[in-house]
Amino acid sequence: MSQTAVSGKPANELLWFPDRLEAGRGHANRQPVAPEMPCAAYWDQTTGKNRGSMSTPLNASLLKGFAILNLFSDQRPEITIATVCKELDLNTATAHRFLATLEEAGALLSHERGRYSLGLLMSEYGALAGRISPIVSVVQPVIDALASELGESVLVMRPGENGVICTALAEVKRPISVSIKLGTVLDYHATAHGKLWFAHMKPNELSRRLKALSLRRHSERTIVDIERLKQELEQIRQQGYSLNIGEQEPEIAAQAVPVWTNGGELLVTLSVFGMRHRFDEAFLELSRRRLMDAADEIQKRLYSR
Repeated sequence: MSQTAVSGKPANELLWFPDRLEAGRGHANRQPVAPEMPCAAYWDQTTGKNRGSMSTPLNASLLKGFAILNLFSDQRPEITIATVCKELDLNTATAHRFLATLEEAGALLSHERGRYSLGLLMSEYGALAGRISPIVSVVQPVIDALASELGESVLVMRPGENGVICTALAEVKRPISVSIKLGTVLDYHATAHGKLWFAHMKPNELSRRLKALSLRRHSERTIVDIERLKQELEQIRQQGYSLNIGEQEPEIAAQAVPVWTNGGELLVTLSVFGMRHRFDEAFLELSRRRLMDAADEIQKRLYSR
């Protein structure tokens, strides 16, 4: 799902994504243990692994249902029982029970036996979130102004299991420009956004993802060696921003910075992107300052409410 918000929560709980990754400061992903256990834990939504204790019990089944919904993307408009079993490590009976429950609730639609797409209820929720979400209303005017000032498009992304997901976008019209659609999923290792998220993941989560990751080469600049990638991630942690100079597409460049919650977690990542020949040192320095100013402005607007 591209945009979801939890109503009735304080602003720092209004996140766009289920994976609450550590920012190198603050606490880890909060996910539940099994309902019969007396206390909750930091829980990996996709693997069902316990990450340690926390004070408030959460409902594991509900989180697993959202994990199923999070399997959908522009590249994967429908799922099957086999998809759920493989991606979430569930047996067939359990996967079928979750899917049947979500279908009964209207969240899923089974248009062909064993195949599921998002139901109309999710379309209604998505439209409602777009109208009332405080994050949407805060972020969009900030990135619109930034894109206009820099003369390049600006992008906001969140993490998914298989890559970073385009969540908000401000495009500029130029004779030669770069276009991307909301909901597009891009590889972690070959993008400024993805490397920034990797750089601020907890070590065990990063290790899990790197083991499952295929370092696909997109261009001659793509990092396909894990040790070299780890070195770059350490540099990103130290400098506070990430670059992609022709790593995803040879002629495209991007620079990304983090947007933090008040609790020190990585909320979303923010970037400027465009044709590589326009991203000289002077522009990179200017855009980095403006990106960081915009990230601070988003944080201030969200948490000063």
